Amino acid sequence: MRLVFSVLFLWLLPLLVTAQSRAIVVVCLANNAAPITLDLWRQSVFGVELHCIDARFIRGLTPCAPDSGYGLSEFSTGRLQRVTNSEAEAFGNVGGITYMRIAPLTIEFWGGQGTGDGDAPVRDWTYTVDRVSGVALLQHEGTRTVYTCGVVR
Repeated sequence: MRLVFSVLFLWLLPLLVTAQSRAIVVVCLANNAAPITLDLWRQSVFGVELHCIDARFIRGLTPCAPDSGYGLSEFSTGRLQRVTNSEAEAFGNVGGITYMRIAPLTIEFWGGQGTGDGDAPVRDWTYTVDRVSGVALLQHEGTRTVYTCGVVR
């Protein structure tokens, strides 16, 4: 019953957040892997709501971005310096790039390091949550890890 509620809740997240205007935290677990946390619909100093992913394997960037947009991190510190919906601006960044999108059936994140040459960065990792089943897939360093996700608040 709890799994059904969590899956239904993931599906209804946009409507609930609009109605309640509050952030949501999703925790994802896998066998023999560190948990991954999604912090969704957080207010930010950039004037837009940010969606962040917290995982041990992410390095060299602050993994937050607006929906269907990019979070751009400084090369030297990894600190989030600005956000954009422009692919050209994102791919011109020297430093970490995080992309995030909430689609009707999925929540997607990916991250990489931009060289500033305008080309898409090589993705260091991708993470996709199926909003219907609550199952997520991490692709990192040539391996795939399956997670099960649920809303904690």
